[in-house]
Amino acid sequence: MDHDFSDAQKHATNMTELLTQADILMQILSKVRESVTSFKKTIGGIPRVTIQFNQAKKLLLDALDDCTTVFDETEKALLRIVTKSQTK
Repeated sequence: MDHDFSDAQKHATNMTELLTQADILMQILSKVRESVTSFKKTIGGIPRVTIQFNQAKKLLLDALDDCTTVFDETEKALLRIVTKSQTK
C-alpha cells in the first residue's frame, strides 16, 4: 500500500517538474522565435550582390525557416503534453 502511495507521489512530483520545464521551454521558444524572425528580416534586407552570395543568403533564409518550423512543432508538442497531463 505504501508503495502505491510512493509511486503516486513520485508521479505527481515528476508531472509537476515536467510542466515547470515545459513552461520554461515555451518561454525560451518565444524569445528565440523573435530573435530568429528579426535576424531573418535583417538578412532578407541585404541587397543582392553576387550569385554565390545570393545562393548563400537563400540557404540561410531557408535554414531560418526550418528553425521556425521546429520551434512551432516543439511548441505544439509541448501544448499537447500539457493538455494531456491536465486531463488526467
